[in-house]
Amino acid sequence: MTRTFLFLLVMAAFASSSMLAGCSSSTSPGSGGGSGGGLFVPDTVNFGSLASGQTKDTVISIFNETGAAISITGNSLSSAQATDTNFSHPVSVAPGYITIHVEFTSSGSGANSAMDSIRYESGGRSYVAIMRLEANSSVTTGGSGNLFVPAEIDFGTLAIGQWHDTTTVIANTGSAPITIISSFVSGSEARDTNFSQPVTLNGGGYITIHLQFNPAQAGLRTAVDSIRYVAGGTLHSTGITMTATGVTGSNTPGPGSTFTFSVDTNGVHLPRPSTYTVVSNSLFYQGKTNVVEVRDDTGGISYYHLEPNGDLSVFIDFSAQSALPIPLPATWLVIPLGSKQTITSVLYDTTIQYQGFPLTIQIVDTGQYTGPSQITAAGKSFATEQGSLTVALTASAFGFPVASSETTVNIWYANTLAFYPKRRDVSATGGSAVAGQSSGALTTNYLLTTYSVK
Repeated sequence: MTRTFLFLLVMAAFASSSMLAGCSSSTSPGSGGGSGGGLFVPDTVNFGSLASGQTKDTVISIFNETGAAISITGNSLSSAQATDTNFSHPVSVAPGYITIHVEFTSSGSGANSAMDSIRYESGGRSYVAIMRLEANSSVTTGGSGNLFVPAEIDFGTLAIGQWHDTTTVIANTGSAPITIISSFVSGSEARDTNFSQPVTLNGGGYITIHLQFNPAQAGLRTAVDSIRYVAGGTLHSTGITMTATGVTGSNTPGPGSTFTFSVDTNGVHLPRPSTYTVVSNSLFYQGKTNVVEVRDDTGGISYYHLEPNGDLSVFIDFSAQSALPIPLPATWLVIPLGSKQTITSVLYDTTIQYQGFPLTIQIVDTGQYTGPSQITAAGKSFATEQGSLTVALTASAFGFPVASSETTVNIWYANTLAFYPKRRDVSATGGSAVAGQSSGALTTNYLLTTYSVK
């Protein structure tokens, strides 16, 4: 009976989910550099090799790393070789960053440097942030490193509220190692999650990084990704301008759209294809708007919803699939294609009396992002985001496991289709200690063969 109970729960999950479409240079007087007021400026701004009398202008970013506004009240320079006219009047810096222009004029051969002291107020106290401005590459020996990034990445036309991922290559074009320590993206429409840990690139080395954009409004949208790195013992910053054109309108297939899949189970091709038809893409259902309703060729109805952050939500009603007299959940489960964060939640956890013994039943779902890929289906190659949804069920008595079972649905979701060109369902059974049954697995693959999007 325990085995039967778990089997019903697994089949509920399986049937319902079968449609799844470094350092801061801020200093405080008398307190040392580690306890500054939160204004981050580069320790050193290197203008490179300049001829005698040559003046060079550059743009740098300074960061307010607190949660409140900082007021920059002024600055002073230790040498006439440097020019910083950004703070002739007080400047308020909101949490985030601003860009400023600084200039340097070389006075001849050898090292040229000046100190720029920036005065500011934070939390009712006064601070000074100091950065060194220098020129002439002869100040470094043994080669130098330099981070090359694309000046601009255009994501093209994107639907408002939907995340889009792209890749780009960044490289160390110098001869010495550099260490990328962090990145900061202006605004909330773009993301760079590549540098949660420092990344070192040797001279001539390169890496591929992922960047995401999600336009919040129609029209041209822009964000700047500022990447900070250390080269030759000094801190540098370089930026990538990310742009996209936001458009309104649904990015979901309209009513009457069809998707036909070839199906095989454990390597055995099934002669009858499986066809899914969109009934509606504008339902208000279970607390969500613009829900997509899909009917399969057996008449079964399923629902999914693309969230504003690009996650895919699927509605599963366990109670509708089971005649057991216990309150099984009905809820939206999430495949984190946009947020790319593993999502785990406990759907059901309670102890019931079964044949006079306490039996603890737990249902846990886990949504995961696997990564981008290219899928060849229906005679085309689709750029997809891969994710999975796993429902695990366990039963235990007196703290000892009695039975367990697990169902996983893997999807490859194509933004251009707003549907999946490929799906794999895996029902892996952990077995029953009561019945003494061994574990087994049933795998079903779905590959798109034809489609019609209206």
